[in-house]
Amino acid sequence: MSKDSRKLPSGGARVRVTHAGLCGSDLHRLPMDASTWPAGLGHEVSGVVEEVAGSAELQPGDRVAVIPLLWCGRCYRCLSGRLNLCLEGEAIGRTRPGGFGREVMVPDRNCHRIPDTMSLETAALADVVAVCVHALNVSGYRPGQTALVIGDGAVGLTMAAILRRWGAPVAVSSKHPENLELITGLAGGVVGASECDLIEYDHVFETVGRGASETIDQAVKLVGSGGAVTVLGVFPVGFGVPLAARALFIKEGRLVGSNSYVPTEFDDALQLLAGPLSGLSRLITHRFPLAQFAIGVNALRCKAGCTVKVVFEVGSEADAST
Repeated sequence: MSKDSRKLPSGGARVRVTHAGLCGSDLHRLPMDASTWPAGLGHEVSGVVEEVAGSAELQPGDRVAVIPLLWCGRCYRCLSGRLNLCLEGEAIGRTRPGGFGREVMVPDRNCHRIPDTMSLETAALADVVAVCVHALNVSGYRPGQTALVIGDGAVGLTMAAILRRWGAPVAVSSKHPENLELITGLAGGVVGASECDLIEYDHVFETVGRGASETIDQAVKLVGSGGAVTVLGVFPVGFGVPLAARALFIKEGRLVGSNSYVPTEFDDALQLLAGPLSGLSRLITHRFPLAQFAIGVNALRCKAGCTVKVVFEVGSEADAST
């Protein structure tokens, strides 16, 4: 793919993508026989700054993790600090060219330098970690409360690790024993839901989304009195789910949506990856050059063995000739 010829606007940055994670939400937008990478996708991005336009914060050569969200800064949601809910919001990998296009153009405020000790591969996890940091913040969780995470993908396992960091007794409802084994080794104290004696939890985090019609209902049934169900999973537009509404009423439970994150939470994510949760890099179970895009997509769809996060090495030598 040739270099993007678009002119950088003032305050913009052009980033050469080195790593781009494959998100479950990307799979929903790909045909089952996807054989080439769509330049419009890829929002879990890290790379190297190639060009800046009037930026006092960045310079070419800076190693960065990129916030994919683009906010206007003018609407009432932005002015109230809820940049993730911007009324005019866009995002690279969704409405703008994404990380699978080898290069992204974003405002310089979206580029966060990473420590010298952090690999660019690990930095590609910042988006996933920030999503979980935001969910923790909106859930009302307090240290020591019990928690159940429904789902054992990258978001679910990251959520479990962050909760353990805060001291929560954590159970994970998992369909893939190998994934559960990975997180129990990574975050001591995490157990499988089937091994947990609790019948109710202070907090339940739904991380599956997609077309899973039973997970929110399951979460409502398992949350305790006065507890909260926080939904991180991305469901299709117009998708409806059955809900144990009376259980929510009887238990005075809260049902909370959690949508992406704000920039300060992205900073928090990088700090976690640089320090107490540096081991989350082990969630990257599969690595492929973009030339093997179809193989990577198939790996995440099939989930054979331990499959958590697929990352494409966008700047790899194996991809240079394609």
